[in-house]
Amino acid sequence: MQSDYAVKQVYASKQYMEKHPNFFRETCLVSHKECEQISSFSATPEVFALVEMKPKICFSAEQHKRLLLLDGIQNGGNVGTIIRTADWFGIQCVICSEDTAELYNPKTLQATMGSFTRVDVHTFNLCEFITAHQHIYSFIGTFMDGQSVRNYSFPEHSAIILGKESTGISTEVAHLIREKITVQHGNTNRKSFPDSLNVSLSSAIICYEWTKSML
Repeated sequence: MQSDYAVKQVYASKQYMEKHPNFFRETCLVSHKECEQISSFSATPEVFALVEMKPKICFSAEQHKRLLLLDGIQNGGNVGTIIRTADWFGIQCVICSEDTAELYNPKTLQATMGSFTRVDVHTFNLCEFITAHQHIYSFIGTFMDGQSVRNYSFPEHSAIILGKESTGISTEVAHLIREKITVQHGNTNRKSFPDSLNVSLSSAIICYEWTKSML
């Protein structure tokens, strides 16, 4: 409600309307069953908004020193969680490859928990984007064999690339990356490790270390 998105209509349950009688000028009553049908969450929300989609905006490197790039992440829940994580850590721009789940995918949108109103999300061919902006940003890829993110010195203008959990960053994009980082802790005393870490969890670890270095 505090964003610059145009809210066309709000729908709420009777219980919610009784608790927030002046929430929106014209709130439509919906039943609990209708709330369940609208939502994909296991815990059913009691309020929904019909919001007008914004026209696509042009990417401006002058406005963003830090970027998150998503390469082929097709799970909408993961993409939405990454956008929410970026918002939490003050990273205001996410660049998605053309085969990444789109912002207005219902699972993506709900997983952002409103962060889509504060984070600019763009879709590009990542190879073309990296090539066009490599003079501005240091593009840093996440790999199993990279330098520990805890010890990495992030440049002021940097863009971190995350790939899908099963296959990682695509070969085409990997060829353009010179810097590699990893979230592995490097405990050599262990006999075995998980094959991978959920990409949204990895993004949170990386964003924590990344933004900590900027303080």
